[in-house]
Amino acid sequence: MKKKKILITGGLGFIGHHLSLYLAERGHQIKVADCFYHHITNQQYNDFIIERITLLKKKTIPLEIVDVRNSDRILKLIKDFEPDTLIHLAATANASLCHIDPNEGINMGLMSFCGVLDALKKLGANVHTIYFSSSMVYGNFQKTEMRENDSVDPINVYGASKLSCEILLKSYSRSYGIPFSIIRPSALYGERCINRRITQIFIENIMQGKGIKVVGSGQTLLDFTDIRDLCQGTSLVIENPTKSTNQTFNITFGNARCISDLLDILQKEFGKFSIEHIPENPTTPRRGTLVIDKVVELLGYAPCHPLESGYRDLIRWYKNQSL
Repeated sequence: MKKKKILITGGLGFIGHHLSLYLAERGHQIKVADCFYHHITNQQYNDFIIERITLLKKKTIPLEIVDVRNSDRILKLIKDFEPDTLIHLAATANASLCHIDPNEGINMGLMSFCGVLDALKKLGANVHTIYFSSSMVYGNFQKTEMRENDSVDPINVYGASKLSCEILLKSYSRSYGIPFSIIRPSALYGERCINRRITQIFIENIMQGKGIKVVGSGQTLLDFTDIRDLCQGTSLVIENPTKSTNQTFNITFGNARCISDLLDILQKEFGKFSIEHIPENPTTPRRGTLVIDKVVELLGYAPCHPLESGYRDLIRWYKNQSL
């Protein structure tokens, strides 16, 4: 396996720091660029950020403060580091925040990627550019299983921003020869997340003695994906560019589960807790399974953390945080 020089924008985020650590373990040379702009809501989340930085330092992964919307800054960074792979993660990584402040969602998501693409155009370098999109681009799933070539029709600002970046990347590739890969994850969970995902909200509320709120009857489907599986899939995209270039991949566990399945695991780990059922949010798309056959067949992806084990690992990690 050829070792890569990889620049990760937004590399201090939830996906970014996990991916940086995973790729460094595989022997790749990593550099992280991040603007340190996070929506910290409490001390616990601030501690998570500090732990992310500490873990990166332990792996001697350099971390540079850069706002990638500034194409001149990112251009200099690319010139100095000379990566052969660029992973773009810089964005507002929360659909709810994008709904509350759509201008910020577009600015931090779409405009940050414009800065990166402009820098790559100016540089004219053959840098494999990997963009992290989202299952939100599909909008309301028209069937229980969605493939990469199925229709996309986002219903919220977050999904629209992600799809816009996908289109821009493909356009830049055709116009300026930038090799690319697009990754669509779904319902991620794992340690040191501050993005208020449903998996973490449930755990945190129960541990704080609060009840949890469940949309509808609890039969909502999500393709819950352990961050460790996403890292495995992404490494395959990076390490097999002849097969992954100019391709879009669903990288999830590949099997949607009901919210009630989460509740069953939580009850086994915590015992009884109160549940309030609330109405559905019209800006949250109806989802299901993302078919992963393409990344399995082309790259050999093999997710190995089903909800029963992966979510229990996260619960136990949280319990250790309170010691």
